[in-house]
Amino acid sequence: MVAHRHLHRRLQALLPAAFETHGLHHGNLPATLARSAQAALVTAADRGGALWLRLSERSRAALAGDAAAFLGGALQARAALPGDAVPWRYRPWRAVRRDPAADADAENAGVTSAPGFVTWETQGRARLLVLPAQATLLCRWWR
Repeated sequence: MVAHRHLHRRLQALLPAAFETHGLHHGNLPATLARSAQAALVTAADRGGALWLRLSERSRAALAGDAAAFLGGALQARAALPGDAVPWRYRPWRAVRRDPAADADAENAGVTSAPGFVTWETQGRARLLVLPAQATLLCRWWR
């Protein structure tokens, strides 16, 4: 769908260049996707939203290799958005806290899970959450 490709391109502008994505994740709720796609097509009316993107294998492998180095270079959006003079900047990435009980259950089941990582745009206009094990990235933005 053209609107989904357009939305994906708009979301990529919010992401640091280090992150490669392969479109919208299939887990996005249809109603959320429809609202976000509509907002993306009407730039001036874009009040925000939240969508999951699929990480490329290259980004996923980089996170698995040396996440600290990869994320350390991922602190600025690719491009300035319409109406902004400069690209958005992000705070240093932090590992997502996990529930100790869930970790114990996972260990007992023989499952290992990579942590997630989160950052916020310096003026509070966006939040990025990356889950390497699921090869997904959540982009939540406000205008």
